[in-house]
Amino acid sequence: MSAALDTSQIERLKLGQAKKVMGFGAPPQFFNSDAGKALAQILTAPASRGIIAESAQWDIVFPIADANMATFGKTLAPFSTPDGQPPAGVFNSSNTLSAPQMPSSDMVILGVRTRVLVEPESRLIRGNAFNPTAGGAPLVSTPNSPDVFSSNDFANNTLGFPEEGVTAATQGYIPAEFLWGTPTWRFAYQLIKAYQLDWRMQHQDSLVKEPLVSIATVEPFAEAMAAGTSFTSNIDRIRVLNDRTPTLGLATPFVFEPITHKRLGSFNAGGATNTGVFTPTREEDGSPTVFGGIGVPEDEQQASPLIFPVPIYWPSGQPFGLQLSIYNEDAQAEMQRWLSVTGGNGGAAGNDLALAPWASPPGPALASPGFTTTGAGIADELTLDPVGGAGLPTAISQGSPLMRLLAKGGVAVLQMDIIGLRIPQSWKATVYQGIQNGLIQAPMGFGTLPGS
Repeated sequence: MSAALDTSQIERLKLGQAKKVMGFGAPPQFFNSDAGKALAQILTAPASRGIIAESAQWDIVFPIADANMATFGKTLAPFSTPDGQPPAGVFNSSNTLSAPQMPSSDMVILGVRTRVLVEPESRLIRGNAFNPTAGGAPLVSTPNSPDVFSSNDFANNTLGFPEEGVTAATQGYIPAEFLWGTPTWRFAYQLIKAYQLDWRMQHQDSLVKEPLVSIATVEPFAEAMAAGTSFTSNIDRIRVLNDRTPTLGLATPFVFEPITHKRLGSFNAGGATNTGVFTPTREEDGSPTVFGGIGVPEDEQQASPLIFPVPIYWPSGQPFGLQLSIYNEDAQAEMQRWLSVTGGNGGAAGNDLALAPWASPPGPALASPGFTTTGAGIADELTLDPVGGAGLPTAISQGSPLMRLLAKGGVAVLQMDIIGLRIPQSWKATVYQGIQNGLIQAPMGFGTLPGS
């Protein structure tokens, strides 16, 4: 098959290029003496308001290291990022501007759009986590991962660490919850609460300053304003998490292990050691998964995309200064929490790798994994031991772990678009007349427009 473009492909390519140019490829002479009226119609046409002249985006893979949190500080500026050169903590970046924040041609800007794209699915994957290299050497064997374990299982090493000197305690074994997708939703929700669109002009004045809650969208949003539920395999997402975790520079690494066994109870071996009884299971190979879900959709009452009442002429060579600036620091801290591998903010580590149900105070202090109280007659479990001579079952106190390791996964996209048209040389005189007639504003001057 020939690599050359056929005639129809060439025509489509020309049409796509012409779409972003003033006049849609036609010079002012095409409209005879009505070029000024044609310009007015072009600027107000619904089709023009859907033309993305320039676009920049960050692809953010969850979670990120706390050391990279500075990228998500007081300002977020995808248009300042060179194409393909993402800042720390951003997986990939794209920018249609050849020079960051610098348009290469004169433009009439009709508006801007800010979107946060989140994972289209979310689910909870249950499991357990442990440090595979505690003591300086990788584990030779893999422990079991039950749906639940007790304080006696933990203390009596019935979870499966056969190496000498290795126990659940030495490896920091802890119940874990892996949230796939949901952290990107929470990140996006907090981001639009935390920032405002701030279009700086000459580094001092703000041409536009609007809270994102008024003009941004979070997508995707489920069809018919509802979310669908299905049952989805977990192993591929678990692999993504375990491949990513070693790249995050954790002082104490962890491996997430899916549930492999179901606890049936316990028995007292020789009357001295209480040992858990487990059976293999594949019951949790999959998880209920929500597709679509919570978002901020665009509707008739919302200003996204932000269309300016009067279009703006922007000369080439003048930097855009388009960014998101901090608006709500509390929301920003929560945004960073859902982005961070540890649940921290401001570069400091958080508590998500050993998350207790309360702070201390007000609750009792907990050491990982924080078992509930045990003692005579407290939370007794009837064991699977043979019934004794008195005909009574054996009971033993069992503590249950309270703390959880909260793991995160997913990809979010922060996208900023400039809606407008590039001005070819043939249209510059008509654009200048439009400025003189109040059809277009020129806050950055007239650039190279003829007659200025």
